[in-house]
Amino acid sequence: MRRGMNDVNEVLRIYSNTRSVRATSGITGIPRSTVSDYVKRLEITGITPEEAYLLPYDELKRRLFPEKESKKPPSRNLPDVLHVATELKRPGVTWLLLWQEYKTNNPEGYSYTQFKDRLQESMSRLDPSYRGIRKAGELMPVDFSGTGIPYIDNTTIKKAEIFVSSLGASDCLFAFAVKDQKTERFNECHVHAFNYYGGVPLIVVPDNLKSAVIKNTSLELNLNESYKDLARYYGFAISPARPYKPKDKPAVENGVKIVQRWIIAALRNHRFFSVSEINEAILPLLNKYNERKLRGVNKSRFELLKELDLPSMKELPAKDYIYRIHVKRKVPRDYHIEIDGSFYSVPFSLITDTVDVWHSKSSVEIYHNGVIAAIHPKTERNTSTLPEHMPLNHKIMKERFNPKNFLNWGLSIGFNTAGFIKKIMEKKINEHLMFRNLSFIKKLSYYYPKEEFESACKKALSLNATDVKYLKGILDKKDKAENDVLNSHENLRGKSYYEQ
Repeated sequence: MRRGMNDVNEVLRIYSNTRSVRATSGITGIPRSTVSDYVKRLEITGITPEEAYLLPYDELKRRLFPEKESKKPPSRNLPDVLHVATELKRPGVTWLLLWQEYKTNNPEGYSYTQFKDRLQESMSRLDPSYRGIRKAGELMPVDFSGTGIPYIDNTTIKKAEIFVSSLGASDCLFAFAVKDQKTERFNECHVHAFNYYGGVPLIVVPDNLKSAVIKNTSLELNLNESYKDLARYYGFAISPARPYKPKDKPAVENGVKIVQRWIIAALRNHRFFSVSEINEAILPLLNKYNERKLRGVNKSRFELLKELDLPSMKELPAKDYIYRIHVKRKVPRDYHIEIDGSFYSVPFSLITDTVDVWHSKSSVEIYHNGVIAAIHPKTERNTSTLPEHMPLNHKIMKERFNPKNFLNWGLSIGFNTAGFIKKIMEKKINEHLMFRNLSFIKKLSYYYPKEEFESACKKALSLNATDVKYLKGILDKKDKAENDVLNSHENLRGKSYYEQ
């Protein structure tokens, strides 16, 4: 059994007190032959047990076991640990490649296994960012911090959610405050992170929040459509962490702790009145952390970002991503699909078909079987109809129901009638509903003399009444008043006359 120098020291300590090989063996549990060998070696050196016990480890080993020193193989150099750790982060660089380069310059050097084991042991003593090998520009784990930052919004205290990401080989940290964890804000955080780093990683590793992942099992992975749209725009892959497996994203787990200690704790006594104020306070603290020199590396995370990650990352597109929502719609018989209370036309040939709709704050894009079918500007409670989507008979009807035609007709009756029509046209109502109301007014005018209809429109305008039902009510009330006058004439026979 191989004995270590701790056993030798223990033997020397006990023997210096007992001066008995038997007693020393019994107390230490080391065989008497081994204790006797240690004592004889000590006698050959000419020093006492007390003196030997006080000698440094290397000196005692050299004096007691000189044969081991003579058989020790010549020292073999290893490459610089920091150089190896840095090279491993570069794309395509492997342990085998580095060992082959090492053996070219050191033919008598270590074997592949010893080379790798010794360097990994040395690398484990560097800064924690080097404990695991993360390829440059490859991974960006993302998550929300469990601890938020409070702010006052119109006398109500709310809590901002803090998004955290950690990038590739540099371990460069990013944090951003948003009002909630919904998909729109989650995507917005990614855009800010890419702009902060100056590039796009190859893979993003989100946690399993609903803003990113709908279902993640060993058999099925279903991602949020808007999150996939963001990934397509920037060209990164989505690789969600396994549920309840924080070791799949250790960098961001550590990043969350750092954000909680370096940023959230530092801002605990500040009073904020908006999320934007929180982000203004976060940025200088974040930059300060990323500019700090790493122990054992003597470089900051910003420096490693520029040196390692950015050369391997994708370039940012010319414009930032605009958040879009995906929905499916079945085209009705009027070939207008409804989005947020507004109606948008599609080619009438797609009636009864199902289309994919991507809509943002500014536009509505409609796809059929992956091919763009229509693009509309986003409107608010209105109808957008493109002439090329309409069948021929509908185009003729649309020309017939031109608003100018209604105004011209109103002027033919009088200025008050035209004014009432203009008021209806200025209201923010659906186009179909507007034409329906105008058609009803025109039809209603057929039952009354022009002067009477013009007078009713004048009264409606004086009351600031711009609804068709008010105009009809004024006309009906006038009819009722005339009937009451006729019914009250003394020469009329009523029901009671015939009962007599």
